[in-house]
Amino acid sequence: MTYPIELINNEYSALLLCCAGDIKNNTHIIGNNDVQYFSNLDNVTLVDLNPDTMNILKNSLYKHKQNWVFIVDDMYKVCNNFLITNKKFDIISCDPWTNQMEDLLFNNLNNILPITNKYLITGFSKILSDKYNLNLNMHSIETFINKKYNINISIINLIKRSGYLGGIYWIVMQKNN
Repeated sequence: MTYPIELINNEYSALLLCCAGDIKNNTHIIGNNDVQYFSNLDNVTLVDLNPDTMNILKNSLYKHKQNWVFIVDDMYKVCNNFLITNKKFDIISCDPWTNQMEDLLFNNLNNILPITNKYLITGFSKILSDKYNLNLNMHSIETFINKKYNINISIINLIKRSGYLGGIYWIVMQKNN
């Protein structure tokens, strides 16, 4: 898997959503999709519904991270609270399960983009491009999102993560001011 690590600046604040993974499937991969790439940052907030895996992240894998905040809760609820309190992050990484990508991108992006200062990295799938008749390219996805939400973002990268279900990708959105 390729992750856009070139975007991660050690001075950034980061919000990692759906980051913990599933302890029942494979303990050693907890956080491997994204958390590991943020280990050099001091200001990181992690949000996931799974208390067991968050506990492993907090008390084992990243116990040395004194400034990291670990929140066990629904990511949309937490993002809405950040929106209300005007809390923002330089980079947000969200790694939802494949069956949750549609809800994030096509129903809830308006709760996450406003708390992003610079970048939002999240998942996308070939299944979604087929369902919404989108060409699987940056321009097509960017145009769709900008029209749907009446916003101005740029998709600056589309990275294939795996061939699962025809293709799972990272999409990297840059917020345009």
